[in-house]
Amino acid sequence: VVVHSFILYYLIKSIEPNAIPTNKIRIPPKNKFECIQNHVMCLEAAKVLGCQLVNISAEDLLDGVPHLLLAVLWNVIKQALLARLNVEAHPEIVQLVEGNEDVSSFIAAPREVQLLRWFNHHLKESGSERRVTNFSKDLQDSECYLRLLHQLDPNICSLNALTESDPSKRAETVLQNAEKLGCMRFILPQDITNGNNWKLNLAFTAHLFDKKSGLKPVNTLRSSEVEAKLREQHELFEQQMRRQLEQTHAQLATKEKELEANRSRLEQEFERRERELAEKEAQLKLMQSQLDQQNFQLQERAQQVQQPPQPLPQPQVQQPQPLPQPQVQQPQPLPQP
Repeated sequence: VVVHSFILYYLIKSIEPNAIPTNKIRIPPKNKFECIQNHVMCLEAAKVLGCQLVNISAEDLLDGVPHLLLAVLWNVIKQALLARLNVEAHPEIVQLVEGNEDVSSFIAAPREVQLLRWFNHHLKESGSERRVTNFSKDLQDSECYLRLLHQLDPNICSLNALTESDPSKRAETVLQNAEKLGCMRFILPQDITNGNNWKLNLAFTAHLFDKKSGLKPVNTLRSSEVEAKLREQHELFEQQMRRQLEQTHAQLATKEKELEANRSRLEQEFERRERELAEKEAQLKLMQSQLDQQNFQLQERAQQVQQPPQPLPQPQVQQPQPLPQPQVQQPQPLPQP
C-alpha cells in the first residue's frame, strides 16, 4: 500500500485536496513507471505542505526502505495533525502574539512553535512558573498536562492529581481528563512518563488544541487593526499556496515528461534485451542439440567397448609333405685294363 503511494496520496489529500491533480495520479498503478510517477507527485506535494524530506527519492519509496518510509509517513501525519493550527480554523490564536511581535510573523512560524506558545500561554494563565520547551522531558511528570487541562475546563479537570506521587497514576488522570473533554485516547500513560516519545505527545497536544483551545472567542477580541492584518495574512497565505501549487504542477508536468521519456527508453532497452535473450536461447538450443548428439555417439562407443572381444579364428597349419628320397646310383665298376 505504501509502495504504491495509496496512504501518502490520501493523507496529503486530507490536508490539501488540490495538492495533487486527481487526473495525474495512477491508482492503482499498472507498472513500475506509474508507481514512480505517483511517488514523485506525492513527495513534491508533501514538500509544498512543509514536510522536511531530505535525501528521499521516489526509488527509495518504491524499494520500500523501512526507515525512509516511516520518515515520510511521520512528516505527512504531523502536517495532518497540525493542519488546523491556523488562523482560518482557529482565528483566536492571534491572542498568542506577544508584545510588539508582528501577527504575520507569528502566523508564519512553524506549527510546533505555535503549539508550544499555546501551551505556555495556558501555563502562564494558571499562575504556574513552569514552561514547556519540548514534547518529551518537560511533560514527563504530567504536571504541565494537568495544569493545561484545568485551564481548558476547571469544572471537569481538577488539580487533585498533582499530589499523587506515582507518575503513572498522574498520567492516567491526564488521559481520563482528556477523554472528558472529548479527546480520543490514542496514547498510553507510559508514553508520557517515558519522556522520549515526543511524536505521540505532539499529536496528543495538537488534538487537545483542536478540541478545545481555551482561548477567548475571536468576536470579543478582534480590533480593526487585527482584522485587517488577518485578512492580509490570509490573502498572502492563499497566494503563496496558489503559487506553490502552480510550481508543483509545473514540476510534476516536467517530471511526467521525463518519466515518459525514460519509459520509452527503457521499453526500447527491454525489447533489445529480449531480442538478445532470444538469440542466446537459440544458440543454447543449438549447442544443446550438438551436445546431445555427441553424448549419443559417446554412449555408442562405450557400449562397443563394453562388448566381449570375438575369438580369433585358429589358423589351419598344413602338415609338411615328406621329401622324396634321393635315388643314389651304384657306381659302375671300372673296366679292367
